[in-house]
Amino acid sequence: MLLRFVISNYLSFDGATEFNTFPGQAFKHSHHIYHHGKIKALKSTAIYGANGAGKSNLIDALENIRQWVKNGSVSTSVNRQKFRLKSENQQQPSSFLLEFLVGGTCYLYGLTIDDKNVLEEYLYESGIDKAPALIFRHHENTIRLYDEKHAPVIEVAYQWITTQIIIMRHNSGIIECLHKLCTHPAFFTFSNELLKTLDTGIDYLTLEKTDRTSFLAAYDPENKHPKLLSDPGKIFVTKEGRYFTTEENGRIMLNKITAFHHHCPFDLIEESMGTKRLLELIPVCWSMIHHTATIIIDEIEQSIHPVLINALIKKIMHHTNTQGQLIFTTHNSNLLDTDIFRNDEIWFAVKTKETGATELYSLNDFIVNTQLDTRKGYLINRFGAIPSTATLELLKW
Repeated sequence: MLLRFVISNYLSFDGATEFNTFPGQAFKHSHHIYHHGKIKALKSTAIYGANGAGKSNLIDALENIRQWVKNGSVSTSVNRQKFRLKSENQQQPSSFLLEFLVGGTCYLYGLTIDDKNVLEEYLYESGIDKAPALIFRHHENTIRLYDEKHAPVIEVAYQWITTQIIIMRHNSGIIECLHKLCTHPAFFTFSNELLKTLDTGIDYLTLEKTDRTSFLAAYDPENKHPKLLSDPGKIFVTKEGRYFTTEENGRIMLNKITAFHHHCPFDLIEESMGTKRLLELIPVCWSMIHHTATIIIDEIEQSIHPVLINALIKKIMHHTNTQGQLIFTTHNSNLLDTDIFRNDEIWFAVKTKETGATELYSLNDFIVNTQLDTRKGYLINRFGAIPSTATLELLKW
């Protein structure tokens, strides 16, 4: 579970800029707080901000750290990604700190990078009421978290960063949904039940499975393509429809998922962009209930009607037995609803006029009257983080 992320001199972030999921002094929705001894974390955060404010940069930084650790190296230079609006920053490194919770234990992981070089890497075990305990710290131009990932304590941190940070962008989640639909019967049932409630026109889904040998006996009887369909995770198009390949019990399976509208069959690819986006979000709903992963989504409302995304997010947030953590960026002001979120679960990203750097802060940093309409307050710029359109009036149209 992500507790804290600090970025310095990277993309639109200048000095050390912190995002965290620590609960503040909000009193509503106590079930939105996960308790692990003295450590507490919020189960969700919505991040608002104008276009270009740096919301996606926060996600990009997390995604890059995950990839560097997974690969064991910084494969491309970070120099171009340093904060470019201050010339002196080009001679300074970029730094990152992740604080996260795994199995009741809190860890601090840090990287300092210049060009492709790792100047410093460290890992601590931390806590609320004890000094951080050093696991390792070095200046050896290597990623030890990768090199020593089979050491028990280091492996825990490595696995969390590389597998428990799940980042979703538009069209990035459909393969995961297809895989789960084809291989996880309980998830298939869950998806069918959820789709019926979302007013997409889909009455139900069906799944047909054929093993590769039987499929090729009909599709390629002369064995002209012996390597065809040998890999899982691929979409194969035929005149009968689209098939998705999975590997199950050592065999490649061909899976055909059909959506029925009023008893009429449709291929999933024929569904609207909004329905496809909802299909991407179904694994998110499942994961929030059944797993402890941290799911991070850029522009969660993309292609989805605001009423529908509100209802879906509200359903997740009101569920009292979730296990996962959801962090997302959004422009949907309808989600600024205290019936859905606590004040400390709403964050804003703004670019300062003085430096052009991204700053992050929580709604909980403001004194907010309980009678205030938070959405209206946001739209009249009480909290910042909305675009300025005043200069449009200067255009001579």
